[in-house]
Amino acid sequence: MIEWEGLAKSALDVAEGVVSSVNPLAGIVVKWAADTTFAIIDQQRALEKPDPVAASQLAGDKLADLVEKLKLGTP
Repeated sequence: MIEWEGLAKSALDVAEGVVSSVNPLAGIVVKWAADTTFAIIDQQRALEKPDPVAASQLAGDKLADLVEKLKLGTP
């Protein structure tokens, strides 16, 4: 059986590299989006039932991280 999550992570790593070579800030956003997506997926899997409030809080925390990275220009 195909391991879809691993395949998606690999594809996003490649996409990040390609985008970063064209526009480093856009690469930061692509990496952030991938990291945030999989952090929320992992968080929700760990819970007994889906918790949209927890997902929103995590997304907000990750957004604050993105703003800092964009301000500093670091990946």
